[in-house]
Amino acid sequence: MGALSQGLGTTLEYLLCDVFQLDASATRYWVDGVLIDTATLDSGVVVLRGCAWCADHKAQWQVPTEVTFWFSDERSPESMSLRLLVGDAAFGTLGEHRARNTVRRAPQAWLHTFEINRGAARCVTPNAES
Repeated sequence: MGALSQGLGTTLEYLLCDVFQLDASATRYWVDGVLIDTATLDSGVVVLRGCAWCADHKAQWQVPTEVTFWFSDERSPESMSLRLLVGDAAFGTLGEHRARNTVRRAPQAWLHTFEINRGAARCVTPNAES
């Protein structure tokens, strides 16, 4: 998983920073890395689970993250969709994850949900200000 975290993790880091701009409650944070703990593949769907190193101007902390990729039979970048799930909804903000042991368990509900379909990104988190 280390090699996957180094390669794809960097891409996910930049992608998460970009999609954080779609939700007003996430714009004050950024991502300083993504660590992938598990990867599964089933019928053209790849699911990566791990954590993102979130940060503000004072600290860094880990936040649970799940990324799901769907691939169609077409061979073009537009044929891929993905969903990014970030943070535990039991906490009101990404910042409230500081000093919490939230990484090693999957949240019952996710704090932020972002989707990218055929190149267009959107925030689908309930009550998001986008």
